[in-house]
Amino acid sequence: MMLPRELRLTRKTEFEAAIAAGRWWGSQYLNLR
Repeated sequence: MMLPRELRLTRKTEFEAAIAAGRWWGSQYLNLR
């Protein structure tokens, strides 16, 4: 679990990481088709 103050500092990074992960899974899905 993360501390509230840590969430403030990492919110943007985690958001960008989530987008990158979504794009990666999307490419993997297209490759499997």
